[in-house]
Amino acid sequence: MSLALGVAGVSAMVGGFAGVVVVFGLGTEHDRFRLLRRNGGSRLRASWISVVLSSFTGAFGAVVSAVMVVGFGVEPGMWVLEACLLFTAHGAVRLTVLLAGLARIVDEGDRDADRQKRTVKSTDLIPKKPQA
Repeated sequence: MSLALGVAGVSAMVGGFAGVVVVFGLGTEHDRFRLLRRNGGSRLRASWISVVLSSFTGAFGAVVSAVMVVGFGVEPGMWVLEACLLFTAHGAVRLTVLLAGLARIVDEGDRDADRQKRTVKSTDLIPKKPQA
């Protein structure tokens, strides 16, 4: 039973991290993020929802597993717990991939901003004529 409740805790932590990543992806108003959301469409939304639902499934299923261990025996409870552990692991891996993609977008935006800052306009190179 302790193991099942431990898995529920881990699943809840993954769910909290998923919330942070999803809010980061949805709440950023940078042009690159708007383009990602528009081009990603329903598949991207499904990925964001998937990581949250995987965590919820793992957490609630682990609690159900703990109840099954007490009420029905160790073996059926452990089968449910293993499935919950796989749901949680799947969500964590998918979440890491989403976070890596978002970090790549931020890196590209930083590079663009740095490049613009270092760019010299041609009008700045030509001396201005003194006005008479």
